[in-house]
Amino acid sequence: GLPENQEFIKRLQAAYAVTNASITSIFSDWQVDKYPNFLKSCFMHKHSWDIMKLKFMDRILSAENSKSRKSFIASFLGSSVTAGQDSFFNQSTPIVTGNLLKPAFDALNIDFIAKNVALIGNPCMPYDVCLKIFVGLDADIVHWEQTYFCGPFGATYILEQFVRQAMSIPTRPIVVFSESSTGHWEANQCKKGPHTLTTHELELLHSTDLKVVSKLNKDEFERAWSFLHGIDRLYHQAGIQTFQHEKHSDYA
Repeated sequence: GLPENQEFIKRLQAAYAVTNASITSIFSDWQVDKYPNFLKSCFMHKHSWDIMKLKFMDRILSAENSKSRKSFIASFLGSSVTAGQDSFFNQSTPIVTGNLLKPAFDALNIDFIAKNVALIGNPCMPYDVCLKIFVGLDADIVHWEQTYFCGPFGATYILEQFVRQAMSIPTRPIVVFSESSTGHWEANQCKKGPHTLTTHELELLHSTDLKVVSKLNKDEFERAWSFLHGIDRLYHQAGIQTFQHEKHSDYA
């Protein structure tokens, strides 16, 4: 191939290596091979998976063709859970996520920017329909975490308005809904002795990433997000993804 293509391939390989190292580290820290239910945390339909790939490809090729540094912006809206109340600044969700993703984007001449626009004790309305005020007009991902305040008690119309507002942003950001609650415990509360993997857990470990997030995790999606009432299918172009954080509580 042409010399410039070889350099581009090297950058792609570097980004892949950094990403793989980060995933390997997470799997090791959380012993995912022994406790696969940590993989139950994400769900998306295949069309959302494809939209995510296309958005990444577009930004990568744009940075490469223009020979100028680009940015990829993730704006995190939510409650004190996302804002990081009672935690150090660098322990908040946006900072931790940014630190994990920045090295791979750096290798591709892209700045990954994580914006923390979450508020403590914020109401669902008008916060969730004034999206552009908080995230601006250049977000690539908008993250919603407010199930403590706007949970499954008649919140469908609020989430639908959130999606519509996101889709009106010129950059057409991916919409991410994240559950506020999470299973947590002290180390001495973990179940003693080896854990015998179930058939489903083995399938989680040995399936493709796409199968895990689009098929095997559908049960957790239905547990946590049934009140979406089909919004995830109505708005295909929003690339909706959901995160749920309770299944690993089975291990304590």
